[in-house]
Amino acid sequence: MTTVPQLSILIPTADRQDYAVSSVAAVAIACPDAEIVVSDTSAEEGLEARLMVGPGARQLRYLRPGAGIDVVSNFNRAAEASTGRWLMFIGDDDGVGPGIRSVVDWAERRQVDAVVSYGPRFHAIYYWPGVTSRYFGDGYAARLIVNRCSGKARMLDARAAMLAALRDLGSGLGWMPRAYHGLVSRDVVDRIVEKHGALFGGVSPDIYSATMISEMARKPAVVEWPFVLPGASPKSTAGLGAAQTDRSSLWNNPHIAPFRNLTWDPLIPEFYSPTVVWAYSFKKAVDATGDPSLVPNLARLYARSLLHNRAYAGATLNAMEVWGEKIGWLPARAQVLGELMGEGLRFTGKAMRRLARPTAQGAALQVVPGLPNVEQAYRALENICRDIGSLSLDD
Repeated sequence: MTTVPQLSILIPTADRQDYAVSSVAAVAIACPDAEIVVSDTSAEEGLEARLMVGPGARQLRYLRPGAGIDVVSNFNRAAEASTGRWLMFIGDDDGVGPGIRSVVDWAERRQVDAVVSYGPRFHAIYYWPGVTSRYFGDGYAARLIVNRCSGKARMLDARAAMLAALRDLGSGLGWMPRAYHGLVSRDVVDRIVEKHGALFGGVSPDIYSATMISEMARKPAVVEWPFVLPGASPKSTAGLGAAQTDRSSLWNNPHIAPFRNLTWDPLIPEFYSPTVVWAYSFKKAVDATGDPSLVPNLARLYARSLLHNRAYAGATLNAMEVWGEKIGWLPARAQVLGELMGEGLRFTGKAMRRLARPTAQGAALQVVPGLPNVEQAYRALENICRDIGSLSLDD
């Protein structure tokens, strides 16, 4: 009888073989007993051969859905192929962190069904060589940045976290439980698939799935510890965001182009930026839940888009026009004006903090330079975690 693995680490990938090979190696070091699912939609062959002679080959389940499918379909195919009792999705330039197996063991003992590591700020992040920043040049490149964290666990109010993220529409997930960079039990995934057909949807799989998990998880928790190691490579969303080159027209963007028969929501500005695609996917997810109390704060999305994406102001104004017709122009304008003022204050505060700490690492606990890949970044993080203390998981 085949033994069901406790943990599946899933890595959807496309056209970034060097990163993916290092990511699998890092996971294999941290989780020698985990199932590693790689779903590869690269245009070129060769990744499977490289993975089968590297660390993690014994644990590997390699999928080749074919080039050209969209990222959401790729994530769903990986989920369908996995067999573990717990799932964690990571990017092909990410790793996992020290202590992940202890976190999964604790969650099973406590009957926790979803675990998130970080909220608005990473506990640790690795910047690959070649990453550039608009403000700090190559000040991030080839560096592991580690921030302070408590190492403690606490229960999570997933609905409150979702409502907070909806109020701050376009900024990310906040403290919502998640499958991407988080742990989710097979039971939660199965119930989401039974009710909604798939774990992932929209055009941003992390945002959509986090909404579904927030709706379905019965006992989610936070463990403030870097059991996931996000990576930022030159072509990743995080890397492009550091350089501020992550805005473009919508339909020619390589992330959006593979989606077939995509109908854009007229309430969401029709251009590509992380803020916009997160908001689109968040709205698609809450629409799918059918819960009328889950209301995205469109005014904040419009304010952010007008302030930070002036080249696409026309697209934002078009979406505002549709929204104004739905709720009335006077309340629509008043809400957007209020959010513009608030966003301006937030932007000023961020600029002041940057001036107070004018280095790439800011207030980081520790920075390790000269790391060529995420495998080496994991080893460095393991040493740091050994020095700063251990997990405080109370049973």
